[in-house]
Parts: sequence; C-alpha cells; structure tokens
Amino acid sequence: MDDGWEQIRAGLALIQWSGLATWDDARCALDPADPQDFEDSASEVHSDFGRVISWIVFSVGTEYLLKGICLLRGLIEGREKPVLRPPFPSEDIQSWVRLVCNKQQSAYESVISFGTLGDVPLRKLVKDLPERDLAWAALELLRQSIRNRDAHRYLRNVRAAHFRAVPELLVPASNALLKLLDLGELRTRLSGLGSREETRLERSREERTN
Repeated sequence: MDDGWEQIRAGLALIQWSGLATWDDARCALDPADPQDFEDSASEVHSDFGRVISWIVFSVGTEYLLKGICLLRGLIEGREKPVLRPPFPSEDIQSWVRLVCNKQQSAYESVISFGTLGDVPLRKLVKDLPERDLAWAALELLRQSIRNRDAHRYLRNVRAAHFRAVPELLVPASNALLKLLDLGELRTRLSGLGSREETRLERSREERTN
C-alpha cells in the first residue's frame, strides 16, 4: 500500500513540476495549465529545450501515477530484478570495472521493479471507468507516441501542437483514474501537494501582469 501511495505522490509532484498541470488540493484533481503559462514556465527551465524537459517529466510522473494506482488495485506487483550496482564509496573504480566486464555476481544487486510503462495493464486499469474509452485512448497516446518520442529521440517543434492532449485527454484520464481511489485517503495522503509557496506557473503569471 505504501509503495502505491509513494508512486502516486511522486507522480503528481512531477506532473505539477512539469508545468503542464497543477494539483487542486480541495478537489483532489489535476487542472490543465493555460498554454501560455506553460510556454513561459518551460522557457524558465531551458530557453531551447524547456518544453521537451517538461514533457519528459510529465510523462514520467504519469507513469508513476498509473503504477501507483495499479499497485493499490492489485493489478501489478513489485518483482526482484538483478541490476548492476554502483561502485561502493570506498571501492576502487578499476576493480569495479573488472567485476562488470567479467560479469561477476558481486557487481550486481537486487532491486524491486514495477516494470515499464508498456507493462501497465491499461485495459484492466480503465475497465470500471465511465470514461474508459477516453482514458484508454489518452494513455495509449502517452505510451505509444509521447513517452517513446521524447525518451528516444529529440524532435524540434513538435510538442506545442500536442498541448491539446493535456486538457482534453491526459488530465481527464488521470482524474478519472484518481476516482478509483478512496477520496478520504487520497486527501490525507496528498495533503499540501498543491500548496507550494510559489510555482513556476504563478511566477510566469505575475511577470506577465507586472
């Protein structure tokens, strides 16, 4: 249970940081950002690549959110997976490199994995939603196009045209999934998430009006 809520809280925090949506504590729901607010906040992240950085963060946050809800509903479970461990603080780097090159067992450690975004059982996750068709289509778009596009190749000037997916597809899909959770516990677990002292979106609005 705690793993699930950790994924959800981290996911919503990343979504909010991306500037593409904000969290409303009172409603326990996401609100899509105004397009100009997002453009302004993205330019604060990086003058040339702020938009792609923000979309990557949004996609990762949504992946965390989906996995958290799946964990709470028993649709996925953590599995141990052997991965290369980083060098210990006192370990000689060349010794660590030899262990890795020789595929020595001592170079590996076991971690808990929830799989990739492609492993999330979207059909099962959305099947009880009144908005299941919209939610499935929106999350398939994120999984097949947006996430893969940004993770594997940079393409210039493609994301502005995709902003429409945020208010019309991705935010409604996420909010629909959040309704699967107990509202009281959702409010308790996420208390204060949306009440940061000053977000990039708020700063952008103030700068435009001053």
